[in-house]
Amino acid sequence: MILLLNCSKQKKNQILQSIYNYAKWVVTYEWKLMRNHKVKKFDTTPELYEIYRNLYAVEPEKRLDEIALEISLQKLSDITTNRTDRLVLISQYLPLHLKVLIEIMSIMLILGLLFIKVNHFFIHFIMIFSLIFSVLFLRNIINDLDNPFEGMWTLKESLFEDFCSSILSMIKN
Repeated sequence: MILLLNCSKQKKNQILQSIYNYAKWVVTYEWKLMRNHKVKKFDTTPELYEIYRNLYAVEPEKRLDEIALEISLQKLSDITTNRTDRLVLISQYLPLHLKVLIEIMSIMLILGLLFIKVNHFFIHFIMIFSLIFSVLFLRNIINDLDNPFEGMWTLKESLFEDFCSSILSMIKN
């Protein structure tokens, strides 16, 4: 939407530069805080305020410019809301009691299945093996969901880095 604004190239570059500064700040600073669960401040960052200032500095000349500016401000508002939601979710953990309950229930289930009398050893082995595999897989999923920066399914800052690169190429053109 920003590219649709009918304003000077300098103003567009200022807006793009402020978006780049925010994305770079997320990658270099905020991402490390989120990974370590050390985010304490949920206030709007100076980098986001800079984007707001640059957008409000644009004076729309046509109705299309007003619409593009309005949509851009709405998207920026959504980014701010999503950032706050992301930081709140990162600061939450799965309760320890729930993890302990899952561990105890898993052990009891496996032990209970071990002591069931089955006529065929091979079928008993397959039942126990599939249950152990399922329990381990469940534990991995729970641990991954509890910490989204480690494990099999992770959030990576590479998307933000790619976004930064695309913004830089837009500024250069």
